Amino acid sequence: MYIPKNTNFLCVHLSLNPPEDFENILLELGFSGGIKTINGFESLLEDMTDETEFHYIILDSHDDEDLHKSITQVKEMSFYSDQPIIVLNTISTKEVMQDCLNAGASDYIIKPFTKEILATKIIKSWK
Repeated sequence: MYIPKNTNFLCVHLSLNPPEDFENILLELGFSGGIKTINGFESLLEDMTDETEFHYIILDSHDDEDLHKSITQVKEMSFYSDQPIIVLNTISTKEVMQDCLNAGASDYIIKPFTKEILATKIIKSWK
C-alpha cells in the first residue's frame, strides 16, 4: 500500500518522560510532510486553530492515566475526528490496549518499538 510522502503527522506527548524523537523516526521512514510535536493534551486543544491538515495523530504516553479520556476527546473534535490515532505506551496489558481501541484509537504500539513497527502500523491504518 502506498502512503504519500507528504503525509502530515501530529505527535502529542502526554507524559513527563522524555518524548520519542518522532521527527527523526518519520524522516528516516521517508515521510517529508509536516511533523509537529506538541506537549500535553492542553496543547492539542490550543492547536485546533492550526491550518495544517494532519493525516495521523500519534499519542505518546508512558502510562494509561487519562489515555482513554484523551482519545475520546480527540475523536469528539470535528477537526480531528476522522484521523487515525496511533497510541504508543509502555503498558502491555490487553485491557489497556482494548480500552484504547474502544475509545477510538486505530492501533496501539507497546514501547520500546522499532521504526519498522511504527511504519507497519501507519500503513495498516492508512485511509
